[in-house]
Amino acid sequence: MNKELHIPYQNYKGEYSVREVQPITLSYKNSEWHGDCWHLEAYDIGKQAKREFDVDKIIRGVVHFTLKSVGENTHESKVDGIMNKIKGGGL
Repeated sequence: MNKELHIPYQNYKGEYSVREVQPITLSYKNSEWHGDCWHLEAYDIGKQAKREFDVDKIIRGVVHFTLKSVGENTHESKVDGIMNKIKGGGL
C-alpha cells in the first residue's frame, strides 16, 4: 500500500511548493545539502526520484502556507520569527 504525503517545503533557493512524496525513512544525520539535521528520505512523485528533505524546511513550509491561508504576511522575517519561537520552545 502506498502512503503519499503532500508536504509543504522550502527549497535551497527559498522557493515554496507542495511536494507529493512517499516516505521511506526518517533519520538524523549529516548530508552535503542540509548539514546535521533530521532528514525525511522519500520518493518525490513529481520529480520521479528519491530525495532527502530537511525536516526544518518542511516546518518552514507549513508556517509559510499557514500564514498565507489566513491572509497574513508571509515575509521571510515573519517565518524566521515563528521558527525561532518553535526552536526555542516559545510556542
